[in-house]
Amino acid sequence: MEKNNGKVIALVALIVAVIALAVGFAAFSDALTIDGSATVSGANAFDDATNGLAYLSTSPECHITGTTTDTSTAPYTAGTATDDAWTDISVPLTTENPSVTCTAVVQNKTDYIAYLKSIATTSGITCSSSGANSTTNETNICNAVTVDVQVGSVATDKITFGTSAASNTSTTGSIAAKSGTTPGEATVTVTIAYDGTAVADEDVVVTLPRITHSYSSAQ
Repeated sequence: MEKNNGKVIALVALIVAVIALAVGFAAFSDALTIDGSATVSGANAFDDATNGLAYLSTSPECHITGTTTDTSTAPYTAGTATDDAWTDISVPLTTENPSVTCTAVVQNKTDYIAYLKSIATTSGITCSSSGANSTTNETNICNAVTVDVQVGSVATDKITFGTSAASNTSTTGSIAAKSGTTPGEATVTVTIAYDGTAVADEDVVVTLPRITHSYSSAQ
């Protein structure tokens, strides 16, 4: 009996030893991960003063509406176009020539199409004079002056205003991206017209508000 018991114990001991050996040679494993990101720094290409979206400095000119005669000489001033601003347009309106049209070219020197998003004014026109009848003249003249501003060749990309502000956010036009070294272009047209019959007995200065046409690279 004792001999048999010894064999059983020995057998159990052997099995335990084999299991221990297997555990001792088990392989360990792990997985290491890598996460990260890279950002390509962006900038507003349209704001680049040299290679962005800007007025062509030599482009402003004015003419009596309905003619092709350039009147960009005194007393007509087509203004100055520099980068994002076209300023200092000054034109006389008379009973003989009651409407004057001025134009300037906007160039797109970027690789992106510039989609026109809106045209808007900060206010309406204002009028001023210094004579004895200034109040009457200013009212009569201002009420009869209209301003049309169109960007590009799409007829609906336009606003018309007088003494009240105007805006248009339903624009559909765009300025093409550059092709090679040739920039895309669009013409901005401003027409100032006096449609009244009253003749002022003194000069009335009609001041245009700031007119903004805004663009985006996203359609």
